[in-house]
Amino acid sequence: MIQTFLSKITTYLVPRASAGTLSTGGFGIEAEAGVLTSEDILLNIINVGVGTVSVVCSAIFIAGAFFFASSAGNDQRKSLGKDLMVGAIMGIAIIAAAKGIINLTYSFLYAA
Repeated sequence: MIQTFLSKITTYLVPRASAGTLSTGGFGIEAEAGVLTSEDILLNIINVGVGTVSVVCSAIFIAGAFFFASSAGNDQRKSLGKDLMVGAIMGIAIIAAAKGIINLTYSFLYAA
């Protein structure tokens, strides 16, 4: 399981030798094969982080929905489920806003 996780992470961080270009997360730029700049590394790390947090927030939302649906009249479980769902939605919104701010900042700094 750890080997699979590490191979997925290195897929995002290390370009393959046979690849013609390296995607930088939809910023409209392409890097040559084998050339990995510090901006590319930073963008890849950010993309992996955003993806990971999105998956975690989705799992928390599903757990909250389970607690809410299975509360069976227990107000404490119902409240816990509602709080988890609201927190997960707020987490996704914060991540989306942060990604937008990073994209905007990147376009001002590095776009020609």
